[in-house]
Amino acid sequence: MAEAHTHERLAPPTVAARRVLLVAAACLVFLAATFALLGFFYFSIVPRQSVPPPQTFPAPRLLPKAAANLVHVETQQRTHIEGYRWANADHTLIAIPIERAMKLIVQRGADAYAPIVAAPAKPAPASGAHP
Repeated sequence: MAEAHTHERLAPPTVAARRVLLVAAACLVFLAATFALLGFFYFSIVPRQSVPPPQTFPAPRLLPKAAANLVHVETQQRTHIEGYRWANADHTLIAIPIERAMKLIVQRGADAYAPIVAAPAKPAPASGAHP
């Protein structure tokens, strides 16, 4: 008897074809209206003139002395990494040659990437003192 009551409460297995067709038609009308509106705005705003294709390609912009320029740049970079110099404008930091820096890193071993200068320790505040 319990089964008879559940079948009576279930919705019928039919599909409301008219509703489905109306929703589908409304979606199609909405899409058509959207495309028509977008087309109208596009053709009213975008200019209709086309850009003519270039007649000839421009000449390549090459450096007149590329080999000499390359040698000059490499020389500048090599002197930059192989010499001692001030690394900042305040003259408080010195840059050392890269070979020397790599040897120092290897010598430090496991502590190679630890801070070079330890931060000064802050004194412990006295009881009742305000920081």
